[in-house]
Amino acid sequence: ARKFPNLVPNQYCLNSDHLNLAWKTCASKLDAAVSAEVYELIVVILPHLPNELAVDLLNTIRNSCHDSLFEVGEFCFTLAASFKDEGIYLSDEVRSVLLTLLWSVLTHPDASTLKCYDEVKAFMTQELRVEPNGTQQRQVFLDVCKEALAKNSTCTNCQEISALRMVRLTRFILEACSREQAVRMVATNDNELATLTFDELVAYLRRRTFHESHSLIKKTSSNLTVSEEFQHSFALDKRLGILRVVYGISETVDVSSKQLDTLWQLCVEPEDREAIMIFLANSSYDDGPPVAIGPLLPDDSSAAGVHQALTAAYSEEVKVYAFQQLFCSQNVQWEHLGPKAYQSFQGLFKSLRKSIRSSLTSNGPALDALWRICLVAGNDYVTSQAMKDLLSVYSAMSESKRHNEANAQNAWTKKNVVPELSLDPKERFSHKIFHCLTDVRQGLQRADPLAVRSAERCIRILNAAVGHNPATDTKVSALVKTDIIDSIGLLVSSIPHGYRGQGCYKTINAVARRTGDQSSRSRTRPQTERFSIQIHPLETLNSLKTKVALACDHPPDLVKPISMDNNKRNLNIEADFSIVGDLGITEGTEIVFLLSPNPFPENKQAQNKHHNEKRSGLRPDEIFGGSGHGPTDDFFNALLDVLEALGLASYHKTDTTQALVWDLLHSVPSNAGIVERVRSISQVPSLIFLKTDNEQDNSSMTIDIERRDDEWSQLLNPEHYARSLYVLQIIDSFLQP
Repeated sequence: ARKFPNLVPNQYCLNSDHLNLAWKTCASKLDAAVSAEVYELIVVILPHLPNELAVDLLNTIRNSCHDSLFEVGEFCFTLAASFKDEGIYLSDEVRSVLLTLLWSVLTHPDASTLKCYDEVKAFMTQELRVEPNGTQQRQVFLDVCKEALAKNSTCTNCQEISALRMVRLTRFILEACSREQAVRMVATNDNELATLTFDELVAYLRRRTFHESHSLIKKTSSNLTVSEEFQHSFALDKRLGILRVVYGISETVDVSSKQLDTLWQLCVEPEDREAIMIFLANSSYDDGPPVAIGPLLPDDSSAAGVHQALTAAYSEEVKVYAFQQLFCSQNVQWEHLGPKAYQSFQGLFKSLRKSIRSSLTSNGPALDALWRICLVAGNDYVTSQAMKDLLSVYSAMSESKRHNEANAQNAWTKKNVVPELSLDPKERFSHKIFHCLTDVRQGLQRADPLAVRSAERCIRILNAAVGHNPATDTKVSALVKTDIIDSIGLLVSSIPHGYRGQGCYKTINAVARRTGDQSSRSRTRPQTERFSIQIHPLETLNSLKTKVALACDHPPDLVKPISMDNNKRNLNIEADFSIVGDLGITEGTEIVFLLSPNPFPENKQAQNKHHNEKRSGLRPDEIFGGSGHGPTDDFFNALLDVLEALGLASYHKTDTTQALVWDLLHSVPSNAGIVERVRSISQVPSLIFLKTDNEQDNSSMTIDIERRDDEWSQLLNPEHYARSLYVLQIIDSFLQP
């Protein structure tokens, strides 16, 4: 036939018996090489056969599918390859029978064992799209799928492999359609297809709930085999995937809140709950590609680009309901949910925050959910992201309030006032975190094993709120709000407890390099000088330059820091008023300075950087309540109570959490009440530099100091180790220069 392309196959009395005999040779399974030759022969002559013979041959092959699935599959694979290479034409009658043959292969109980399954599927997609009969054929096969879905929707004990296969084939047929036909198919008969896919999913979940102990679910294997189709997560994801497509194709078909409630109640296990959360998040927006939530399979990849966009599967009102009533509900077990679940929560959260419904994410269930996730999430990544989102919400509200306060003072900017959200006092950050600390202390006292983790989360939130990072010593400028300090007394009282005295100084290594033609005085000094400098984290870069200038006997305005730690950070773009601690300069840091004979050009990058910086974060009073620069007495006592309770919690390692508490206490101003008690007992009423000259003279003449042993004993009580240690630190800070 290949040598004589004009040869008519039945010219020499070729009839059905001859063709059937040829096929029986393949089905006999005697010789694979002979079978392969016969496949080629049948494929070559098939397009030249009269319709009657071709139809009879294809029906014979289809009828043998039950006993000879492998051979039928190989024939279909050979036929698909030939059609792809040579573009063979078939009549509509023959193509209709061929599609029936391909469908029989795809719906066979053992179809997943075929290596050529994906190729057969792709071949059927190609033939289904041939018009004018393609539209009718697609409808025929979709009707078969709908019948199977309807049957499985009412079945309490069905073959799960076959049920899942029909779900996947329903999506396969739907994605082979044009968008116009797909929309009609979904909406026909009062949205019958949408209803069937949802009901089939519900029936599957109920079957799993009632008969879980008798199910045939197997463990996940590395390859996609028949056994994996039993895997529950795989089956659930595939069903949610078609639900996304069906409800996303038509703009008139939406998932209702009642349907979401049904799915939410059935998906109780953590992996099921995470899957439904992913589905709800992916289904909440328009213009998304068809979603494949489960493992990416070759047969699913063909779906991309078929329908250019999907609409949201539910309305804005249902989105709000899903977020507030489901995602933010207290029965969500975040302790067992992972990053994908939180990313789904985050997706809806940010979507609502950007819309006109932004108030929904700034109070009520949304804030409660964020606090709950921060405290109880079992995954550390989830915890960290939730903390960032929580502080971002409060920071945005604080920034809006400050913006309005600034605009209210200027008549020209009053029209730019941003509408503020009035928070319930119980939802303010200071109230929430104090309430959490109280709960943590009580949990520690009753030996709740989860209380240690909650304590660690509380302190991490507080450390992040004050802008302190114990690991890098960065953002220390956030600890001192210099913009609200108008006297030296307030400045001293606002300096963080851990940043007082010489004990917090850092030793860094300076490398000073001279460039260009230096003055006669500088020529006598080395071209490069190396030395150590002690700096305070709250010093500015300009102060550091002055110290280098003194050490090198060079004009301060001709000194410029260039880089630190082998170019890990470019200091050339930093402004002179930058805080050393904010730049990440810590113990042992090496900084390179240039000593120039001429003035440096104006640093426009530093000016632009400073101009573009936005004030963010919470003020001390917004974090701790009250009106001071640090924790109120109640807040301070709560922190010490937690610290002491952690010391008594022998059932769990608490060293890390205790260290976090001390880092926090060192990062905020010293407690005013403790400071005043120490001064009172030591009979030093105020700081010496705040006294008048006469008061200093009188103080210096004091000879007899009253002993107050009882008061010192109460203040330094061994039974309260943490409080006593804190008092000793304050005393030590007074004794240090």
